[in-house]
Amino acid sequence: AAGRRAIASNGSPAGTLSYARWDAIDVSDDEEEEQGREAAAAAFSTAAVARFPPVAAAAAKVSWSALFPDASRAVKVEVGAGTGDWVALRAEADAATANWAALELRHDRACLIRAKGAMRGLRNLAVLAGDAHGILSGGLPLRSVAEVHVNFPQPPQSEGSERHLVNRAFLEAAHAILQPGGTLTLTSDDEAYCASVARRAVSEPALAALWQPAFGPPHYKTHERPLPSHRSAFDDLWAARGFSRRFQCRLSARRARGQPRPQHESEAAEAALAE
Repeated sequence: AAGRRAIASNGSPAGTLSYARWDAIDVSDDEEEEQGREAAAAAFSTAAVARFPPVAAAAAKVSWSALFPDASRAVKVEVGAGTGDWVALRAEADAATANWAALELRHDRACLIRAKGAMRGLRNLAVLAGDAHGILSGGLPLRSVAEVHVNFPQPPQSEGSERHLVNRAFLEAAHAILQPGGTLTLTSDDEAYCASVARRAVSEPALAALWQPAFGPPHYKTHERPLPSHRSAFDDLWAARGFSRRFQCRLSARRARGQPRPQHESEAAEAALAE
């Protein structure tokens, strides 16, 4: 059948987000179709893979300018991006306005996210493979991120345990990479977990100095049905099993004591005094 397609790389430099496009290969019979498939496979395995580093190196300090063509845009991060359904859709919606970084522990999933971004031609989606706590605490530039999103993290096995994603160390590290006023949004199907994170952020003095809750008490919101803006394969699976309620906690980063005021805030304050 005519119109079989092959993958071609754009040959972007290593370390930047590359993208793929689909180019038609016309075939007229079965033999030509088979030849087309073999040519496509050869081209992908030799040229495209060589030009597509599977993920950005997350062991060293990340430079947004090395990952994105336009590093002046706001940077948004999803932690624990899974197979990348949600972050790819968000990056596609923000293609002209913001950059997205997907953090994922499992290397196979990180490569899958990269593939989804490549097939959509998303040059504003980067993938960082590795442990989220390590990346947040030492891998990302301080006060450089506008939004951090955590969708459906695994709750702790026991109450009071720190062996889970959104623990004290995570809340401190997320605050450090967020710009003042930047937000951390937790979306979960586990109300107790969402409530515990919200409660901790306002009740522990050290964390309360860092975070301002976006919602009034109990500082999280209940949604009776899945959120269209947070649809993913995991969300669909849980909804199909009858778990339809969703819970959201959103925290805004306060400016830490002694932290210099961002330039845009200083300019706004000077303008107000001038008036």
